[in-house]
Amino acid sequence: GQFSLVDVSLPKLGALRGLYLFYISKVIPLLSRVFTNNPESYKMLGIYSKNFKNAQKTAELFKESGLNVQYCEYFFGCATGIYGTKPA
Repeated sequence: GQFSLVDVSLPKLGALRGLYLFYISKVIPLLSRVFTNNPESYKMLGIYSKNFKNAQKTAELFKESGLNVQYCEYFFGCATGIYGTKPA
Protein backbone atom coordinates (compact mmCIF):
# COMPACT_ATOMS: atom_id res chain seq x y z
CA GLY A 1 0.00 0.00 0.00
CA GLN A 2 0.88 3.64 -0.35
CA PHE A 3 0.29 6.58 1.99
CA SER A 4 0.79 10.33 2.14
CA LEU A 5 -0.04 13.17 4.49
CA VAL A 6 0.50 16.92 4.50
CA ASP A 7 0.20 18.98 7.67
CA VAL A 8 0.62 22.57 8.83
CA SER A 9 4.10 23.22 10.18
CA LEU A 10 6.22 25.88 11.80
CA PRO A 11 8.60 27.55 9.29
CA LYS A 12 12.27 27.74 10.25
CA LEU A 13 12.78 31.33 9.05
CA GLY A 14 12.19 33.75 11.95
CA ALA A 15 10.38 36.53 10.05
CA LEU A 16 8.17 34.08 8.19
CA ARG A 17 7.51 32.13 11.39
CA GLY A 18 6.08 35.18 13.17
CA LEU A 19 3.82 36.17 10.27
CA TYR A 20 2.68 32.60 9.75
CA LEU A 21 1.87 32.07 13.43
CA PHE A 22 -0.16 35.27 13.46
CA TYR A 23 -2.00 34.14 10.33
CA ILE A 24 -2.90 30.66 11.57
CA SER A 25 -3.50 31.72 15.19
CA LYS A 26 -5.56 34.88 14.59
CA VAL A 27 -6.64 35.31 10.95
CA ILE A 28 -7.74 31.75 10.14
CA PRO A 29 -9.87 31.38 13.32
CA LEU A 30 -11.48 34.77 12.62
CA LEU A 31 -12.31 33.78 9.03
CA SER A 32 -13.63 30.42 10.20
CA ARG A 33 -16.07 32.17 12.53
CA VAL A 34 -17.39 34.16 9.59
CA PHE A 35 -17.53 31.40 6.96
CA THR A 36 -18.01 28.06 8.75
CA ASN A 37 -20.24 26.52 11.34
CA ASN A 38 -17.29 25.02 13.23
CA PRO A 39 -14.73 27.71 14.17
CA GLU A 40 -13.32 25.60 17.03
CA SER A 41 -11.61 23.26 14.56
CA TYR A 42 -9.42 26.04 13.16
CA LYS A 43 -8.50 27.52 16.55
CA MET A 44 -6.11 24.61 17.18
CA LEU A 45 -3.91 25.20 14.10
CA GLY A 46 -1.66 27.73 15.81
CA ILE A 47 -1.40 25.72 19.01
CA TYR A 48 -0.66 22.54 17.09
CA SER A 49 2.04 24.19 14.97
CA LYS A 50 3.80 25.72 17.97
CA ASN A 51 3.87 22.44 19.89
CA PHE A 52 4.56 19.88 17.16
CA LYS A 53 6.50 22.04 14.66
CA ASN A 54 6.44 19.62 11.65
CA ALA A 55 5.84 16.05 10.49
CA GLN A 56 9.46 14.94 10.93
CA LYS A 57 8.79 13.04 14.18
CA THR A 58 5.83 11.31 12.52
CA ALA A 59 8.10 10.26 9.66
CA GLU A 60 10.58 8.81 12.15
CA LEU A 61 7.82 6.85 13.91
CA PHE A 62 6.61 5.47 10.59
CA LYS A 63 10.16 4.41 9.68
CA GLU A 64 10.55 2.67 13.04
CA SER A 65 7.35 0.76 12.21
CA GLY A 66 8.99 -0.61 9.07
CA LEU A 67 7.47 1.68 6.45
CA ASN A 68 9.45 3.23 3.57
CA VAL A 69 9.07 6.96 4.24
CA GLN A 70 10.09 10.22 2.55
CA TYR A 71 9.83 13.59 4.34
CA CYS A 72 9.36 16.86 2.44
CA GLU A 73 8.73 20.55 3.14
CA TYR A 74 6.38 22.82 1.20
CA PHE A 75 5.93 26.61 1.06
CA PHE A 76 9.19 27.42 2.91
CA GLY A 77 8.30 25.03 5.73
CA CYS A 78 4.73 26.26 6.33
CA ALA A 79 3.62 22.72 5.52
CA THR A 80 5.42 19.41 5.73
CA GLY A 81 4.52 16.02 4.46
CA ILE A 82 5.45 12.42 4.44
CA TYR A 83 4.76 9.79 1.84
CA GLY A 84 5.80 6.26 1.24
CA THR A 85 4.92 2.63 0.96
CA LYS A 86 4.46 -0.45 3.04
CA PRO A 87 7.05 -3.06 2.06
CA ALA A 88 5.66 -6.14 0.35
